[in-house]
Amino acid sequence: MAFMSDRIHPVYKNLIRLRSNGQCWGHLPPNDEVFDFFERVGVLAKPKNILEFGFNLGFSASYQLQLFPDATLVSYDPQRWKIYAAIGQYNKEFIPPTENICASTLATFVWGEKFIFQRKKSMQVMDDYPTVGHFDYAFVDGDHTHQGLRTDIKNCVELGIPYIIVDNVKEIPVLQSVVDEFTNLKEVDRCQYYTYYPRDNSLRTDDMILLAL
Repeated sequence: MAFMSDRIHPVYKNLIRLRSNGQCWGHLPPNDEVFDFFERVGVLAKPKNILEFGFNLGFSASYQLQLFPDATLVSYDPQRWKIYAAIGQYNKEFIPPTENICASTLATFVWGEKFIFQRKKSMQVMDDYPTVGHFDYAFVDGDHTHQGLRTDIKNCVELGIPYIIVDNVKEIPVLQSVVDEFTNLKEVDRCQYYTYYPRDNSLRTDDMILLAL
């Protein structure tokens, strides 16, 4: 895969290669544009504590933890996805191998105490981490409905998180309209990337944006 950045952790590099035939839907692509974007976020946020909504298979979390080795990332997702889930979704005849472990287990193995998985809905962050200013930035890629994103952003604002990344604002236009409701947030950066959708064999463009409080 020529587009793969050399900054990706070797475990996740091998995982992408194992999930062959482009069956990589459900996560940010591991290209240099994405890594460059997170690096620019790091320059602004200087992260020690990162909040993530939507873990899926853990690729976005791995990019961030690889770039910010001194940071701890807390990820919320009500489901525990297994590493071969996407292949089975598009190929019903696929039989997962015996090492089909949970993606969150794999991340804990790789990152240890730097990774904290919360198998909960994102709104529960208000109870778990009530201290304002605890997180340096948030990566929001969970509930892609109007109300879901609105709640996630609102909670980030109330927690005093100075920088908020919102993914999929081009592919799912309603998300941009939610962002526009928060007039107290300013867009300071945007990353366009390409992602492959096995369901209809298409290559699509999408955007994630960085908002500042």
